Amino acid sequence: MISSTRVRSAFLERPWQLVAAVALSYAVGSYVAFWLFRASTAGAVLFPPAGITLAAFVVTPRKRWPLIVAAIAVTEIAVDVSQGQGFRLALGFAFANTVEPIVGATLLALWWNSRRPTPRLRLIAFFVCAVLVGPAIGALIGAATIVLGQGRGWVDAFFPFWAGDALAVLTVGGALLAWQSQDRDRVAVRVVIGSAAACGLLTVLAFWSRAPSLFYLALPVLMVVALRYGEMVVVAVSGFVIAMAANLATVAGYGPWAPVANRPHHAMASLQLFLAVTVVASWVLTIEINERTGAEHDAQSERVDRQRLQSFQSITEQLAGASRTEAIVEIAVLDAIPLVTKLGVIAVIDSHNPSAMRTWRTLGFPDHLAQPLLSLRTADPVPLAHVARTGLHLALTSLAAIEREFPTAVASCLETNTRSLYVVPIFADGHCLGAIAFGFEQEGPVDQDTAANARAIANLIGPAIDRARLYEHEYHAAHTLQRALLPVIASDLAGVDPLVYYRPAERANEVGGDWYDVFRLPSGRIALVAGDVVGHDIHAATTMGRLQNAVRFLAPTSRGPADLLDRLDTAIDSFPDAFATTMVYAEYDPATRELHYCCAGHLPPLLVNESKAEYLMGARSAPLGLPLTSRPETAIAMPCDAVLVLYTDGLIERRGEPLDDSLSALAAIARSLHPANASQWCERLLSDRTRSVQQDDIVLVCVSFPVPTGAPS
Repeated sequence: MISSTRVRSAFLERPWQLVAAVALSYAVGSYVAFWLFRASTAGAVLFPPAGITLAAFVVTPRKRWPLIVAAIAVTEIAVDVSQGQGFRLALGFAFANTVEPIVGATLLALWWNSRRPTPRLRLIAFFVCAVLVGPAIGALIGAATIVLGQGRGWVDAFFPFWAGDALAVLTVGGALLAWQSQDRDRVAVRVVIGSAAACGLLTVLAFWSRAPSLFYLALPVLMVVALRYGEMVVVAVSGFVIAMAANLATVAGYGPWAPVANRPHHAMASLQLFLAVTVVASWVLTIEINERTGAEHDAQSERVDRQRLQSFQSITEQLAGASRTEAIVEIAVLDAIPLVTKLGVIAVIDSHNPSAMRTWRTLGFPDHLAQPLLSLRTADPVPLAHVARTGLHLALTSLAAIEREFPTAVASCLETNTRSLYVVPIFADGHCLGAIAFGFEQEGPVDQDTAANARAIANLIGPAIDRARLYEHEYHAAHTLQRALLPVIASDLAGVDPLVYYRPAERANEVGGDWYDVFRLPSGRIALVAGDVVGHDIHAATTMGRLQNAVRFLAPTSRGPADLLDRLDTAIDSFPDAFATTMVYAEYDPATRELHYCCAGHLPPLLVNESKAEYLMGARSAPLGLPLTSRPETAIAMPCDAVLVLYTDGLIERRGEPLDDSLSALAAIARSLHPANASQWCERLLSDRTRSVQQDDIVLVCVSFPVPTGAPS
């Protein structure tokens, strides 16, 4: 980008370059103007030095203006004298041509510095101050010089002088200012030169052809340039070339203004006016296009920013609800990374083995390239490991940079069409937990917005992963405690074949009060228990352990299930948090094959036999601790091939599903299974009811009642 800062700094450091540049360009422009003047015998010719000097004053600090004034004055006098002008006449022209750009540049600076102008206001200021007022002041002085020195009429001297200088400021000065401020990232020099050359050629052809229909071709040509490129530098330079070509063609006797020989000064003045209107119209169109394009771009950027903000809010909410590291990283690779790029990899340092890393990748990453990532270590010479090891951001802006720094990563970059990488560390509480690599298909550094979004993603998932690790540690510890409280079922329980399943909820550090038990009584009966203490915390687990011990203590001296529950009701105050506990308690006699049971607010047992499944709805009563006169008890005879299913509510309760529908679904699954292989039967029953995220602990006790060898069936 050629900026005014660079131009000014060069002039400040080398004043002689400023003087030489102004003097040389002024001299060339003056000789061109003299040639045009003599070739046309008209005074209203394009005077390029007027635009050159205005641009020089605008881009140069005020303390260097005396150098420009000196260069203008000396060059003007030298050129005029060399062209046969008298010294006094040359001195007057030098005065006019130094005052003119100073006035224009000063007024322009005052206007621009007094407000924050838009491009439209800048154009108005340039046109009023630099094109109209400045050349008018110069024309007043120049016309007075011509009247006094050459005896011509004041009107014939003023308007041609003003027209030639004003058009030069508009075209030459405008082109120079636009050129020195052009953005090379947006407009290539070849575009500017090519457009200007095409406009100049078409103008010459239009004037040369003498066809009236083509005389005004310059106007639509410049409009097309404005519409096609919408950049001021292209339009300004093209306008200058059109003006120069039109002046050259006219003084050569071609075009619509050449035949007007009786008033040559007025003819050339009208030509300059036509060209000025053409150039200004193209500038206005360009600004209008830029403003509309800018407004559309701003609106699009605002929509993108709003959508990105909404996406980040959604991701934040998802992360807040995720309690496992896998769930957090899945949110990142599926929803967060695609906000920045379509290809990315996350590596998290293993909390149990700090030298190893676990990796996840976005959907666009090929499976076979992911295999080496499965064994990634923090010491490996790859970008992810480097950033996780050092905790520093890493930007690799080209494939050559990737190959130079990490040769082993080049193959995967080539296959995924990755030409640059931006890798950010994942921090939480001052510790680096891993890194995220963002891959891009184009070379070059990432822009500030992309880098900020990448860092924001890392900042979001870092604390989430840290929180998840804490929850996972507490979850593991809590469920280890809960499992320790659960009983060990004896393997020599003659007459029954129990299969017990316990599955904790998939919620971090929540333990429940679900429990089970199967044990032999002194009478030879087998006690079967399933219960659920209200709550999901360590207190519920403690109460569960106490109730389990109480059942084992009271059962040997109880007269049956109803008596056991009655005694628990009496002792319930001794068990904190045991109020409203649900429980099913049954005693099975292998000798008589009779099952006696009671349900204290618990879900009914399910009896499955010969493709039949029915719930045992007898002996139902309120949960423990509620006032009752007595609890009912029911006895049934157990069929030879029956399976009794005791369970807790985690097996059947589903959000949005009525309890009756859940019970029916469980019975339907049980009927469809053959209980010949009890283990497979129970596992299938469990898996079919737990396909989604498990919200509660599950206890499942499946008891079959084999007939003893030699006993009558």
